[in-house]
Amino acid sequence: MSWRKKFPDAVRRCAWPVEQWSADGKSRLRFCHRARITEIPPARCAPRRSTNLFMAGKTVSADVDAIAAHSGSWAAGLATGAAAGNLAANYLDS
Repeated sequence: MSWRKKFPDAVRRCAWPVEQWSADGKSRLRFCHRARITEIPPARCAPRRSTNLFMAGKTVSADVDAIAAHSGSWAAGLATGAAAGNLAANYLDS
């Protein structure tokens, strides 16, 4: 995961641990240095091959570790939901 990649227009910044669950229901948490904050840019809320579809929550486009870090917090859904709404409004205005 590119922990240090920063986006000037990030819709979400997260320091939640990477939280992954195995098939037998056991969780594994990896806590990261506080300087390793991950970010979601608005472009991750829209698929590359569509011009009028916008996503929120766990559906953002990212690698498995980034999804595990961002989906552990309900705030990711709120932030990406607001971003998807803004992207849709901007699409309608264009």
